[in-house]
Amino acid sequence: MKYVKYCIVFIIGMIILPFITHAECDYQRKAELSRIAGNVKLAYEYDVTKAQKFSVLITNITNDIYLVDSLGTTFSGSSEMSHRYDSGQTIRYTIYSNDVNCKGEELLTQYISLPYYNKYHDYGSCIGNEDHEYCKMWSNTSSIPREQFEQAMYDASIQKIADEAKLKEESFFERIWNFITEHTTIWIGLGVIVILGIIILIIRRHMRKL
Repeated sequence: MKYVKYCIVFIIGMIILPFITHAECDYQRKAELSRIAGNVKLAYEYDVTKAQKFSVLITNITNDIYLVDSLGTTFSGSSEMSHRYDSGQTIRYTIYSNDVNCKGEELLTQYISLPYYNKYHDYGSCIGNEDHEYCKMWSNTSSIPREQFEQAMYDASIQKIADEAKLKEESFFERIWNFITEHTTIWIGLGVIVILGIIILIIRRHMRKL
């Protein structure tokens, strides 16, 4: 009877022993998981199918880890995943161990910042004013009211007209000056002729007086 008990205890011990042996998350495994977490890459692209939305692409995810973003979304089980976010957000991704012996242990934190999509970028008032700060595609204009935007576009248009008029005026005088400088020899010749003519007239008048 004792022999049977010893056999049962031995068999149970043999079953439990592997779990006890591998239950610890040793330093070597942690280092390996940290390297895996460090290989995770984040990138974003503007989602043209939905205004003011970005798709963040997460790559190099393995079954050894999982990610949780600052909004509570979990990413796991795929080497590549993507998720949509609003423009202007900074998202924190915390990477955890998915290893049974290190389950839930925090390994690494990564951040990605999304630019602000300018809501005024597609407005008709920006036609001709594309270089204006309020018309750039990636610009934070969330604090700029519509009235201020329209006034800025009006002022920019007036200034542009004034600049173009000034440029035309400068261009006119520049063309005259270029014409003069390009025909220097002719102008010198004409000048010499005029001066000689004046000298001849003076001499003739002087001779008549004699």
